[in-house]
Amino acid sequence: HLPPPLVFFADERFGSTPGITPSIKRLMEKADQNINLVACETSGIPTEWQRVYEYISPDKIIVPCEWNAKTFSSNAIGAEVAVVPHVIAPKSTNLEEIKLPLTLDDKFVVFTSSQWTHRKGFDKLIQAFSAEFGNQEDVILIIKTHGSLSHKIEQIQSEIKYYRDMILLEYNRKPNQNGILLIPGFVSDEQIAWLYDKADLFALLTRGEGFGLTIAEAMAQGVPVLVPNKGGHMDFVDQKSSFLSDGMWDTCTFPVPPYESSGDWLIPSVRSAQKELRRAYNIWKKTPSKLKELGELSKQHVLSGKYSAETVGESLVSALSIGDEKAQHNDISTRIINIKKRVQKAGSLNE
Repeated sequence: HLPPPLVFFADERFGSTPGITPSIKRLMEKADQNINLVACETSGIPTEWQRVYEYISPDKIIVPCEWNAKTFSSNAIGAEVAVVPHVIAPKSTNLEEIKLPLTLDDKFVVFTSSQWTHRKGFDKLIQAFSAEFGNQEDVILIIKTHGSLSHKIEQIQSEIKYYRDMILLEYNRKPNQNGILLIPGFVSDEQIAWLYDKADLFALLTRGEGFGLTIAEAMAQGVPVLVPNKGGHMDFVDQKSSFLSDGMWDTCTFPVPPYESSGDWLIPSVRSAQKELRRAYNIWKKTPSKLKELGELSKQHVLSGKYSAETVGESLVSALSIGDEKAQHNDISTRIINIKKRVQKAGSLNE
């Protein structure tokens, strides 16, 4: 379960597992089959990934969504592609309150949760929320996130302020500084479940998802979601009970591997997200119970059985099976013969 290039430097970067051979490459060379379990968040496979696939010749690639399956199948990697989704289950049935500096009971609570990274679209969500609700006192955006080597908490705070202050309201007014609450670091499953319980809407304006675990989590906890209408998460999102924002596919502009400019990801529409935020707010304002009903419908949709541990386990076992023809191909002597034939047909030394 690795992005393909890690095969070549994971040993040096992460070290070996106790009791296991110290080399991923040695394991692959000795194995009868190699199967890559992977997710991609853009419309194209990075060039580095394709070169690795050419070298290691995977027998199969397992991805978590149909969108990924189309992407990998259309790139002529030569391996069979199978879809096995992640398991979806409630975070916790127990709730543990987090002491906050304000009460949430009288507010429309928009909750978002994920690691702080450009791909997750926190910038677009903050802009949409700030532009739509401005200085309203009965709304709040709660951001549960955690930092990384590239993003310390102080930097996250600075970026939230930057994205909020990009919005200029009528008569040159700035959005309410108290309208966004940051909860940094790690908290327990029970505390996360409490946040979902307090939320009226879960929102994530992600630029790309191979699956979307926090989106699935929110639905499993009975919270309606606001998400882009394109991406891997659309395999399990119930369109009837969810709030879907529009966007456009455009070139990846992010200087971090593996997001090459040859691939596209979704640029969420701030205006479209504003409209969906307002639509959810109006439902909450007029008939709060209806919003709860939408959340319950989402919950029933993802917990209906397709994403249970048993069903996903059966799909994985099925995807791992290789037919007789593949087994024949994997025989070392057969592979050597095939390679020799390919070398003889090559028209140049470079080939």
